[in-house]
Amino acid sequence: MAITQDQIQEVSLIKPLKDCGTGDCSDEASGCGCSETGDAGTRAESRRTVVKSFLLAAFAFKGLVSARSAVADSADLSEEEEKKLPPQVGDRLTYFSRRKRGPFLKLDDLEAGGKQLVVVPIDRESGLIRDGSRNNQILLQRFDVSELEANTLANSGEGAVAYSAVCTHNGCPVTAWDRNAQTYMCPCHQSQFDPKNAASVVHGPAPRKLPALPLGVENGEIVVVGEFTSRVGHGRKTG
Repeated sequence: MAITQDQIQEVSLIKPLKDCGTGDCSDEASGCGCSETGDAGTRAESRRTVVKSFLLAAFAFKGLVSARSAVADSADLSEEEEKKLPPQVGDRLTYFSRRKRGPFLKLDDLEAGGKQLVVVPIDRESGLIRDGSRNNQILLQRFDVSELEANTLANSGEGAVAYSAVCTHNGCPVTAWDRNAQTYMCPCHQSQFDPKNAASVVHGPAPRKLPALPLGVENGEIVVVGEFTSRVGHGRKTG
């Protein structure tokens, strides 16, 4: 929030009472506000009133900005903006490959234990594919539910799991699959992630696990039921 020059000047009038720890106005310490001419209680109350007025004005301005932001968020988005939105609750998934994309992926389209697919979200109603951001590239794979850890099973759709395809180390796409270790592998610096255990890091320099995308299944179709569990992208920060 921007503060005007007038507000700065107003705040500058609020001088601290120095060396008045005892609150005794007979104190003649140099710079002590209590030694100044006039009633100390009146001066202190005046300062408190100015501070209170300034804070109330600041909070009112902040509320106005928030209200305007809410209106902006509810406005209709352009098609390009819609494409850049992260996966939305109710979205389906389709192939990332332009040659194959279009159909909603179903649970039966996934081979249990097979290599992960790279997919993107698609709006169920309009058919708009959200491919305007590389952060929407998603790893999709299916396992037997008995193989999944509890924290992974909670975000799965009958054994189908989904994670961000952006490596948390340097942002490279996580495209490799180590069949023997049953882990995703980033080809840039060989970070490996365990999809059966919430894509936790099992090897390499990646500082944190891949964000998970909660899934469900409706009429056989794989559906997004929540937002990514953490920030998509590279670096340690998770919020």
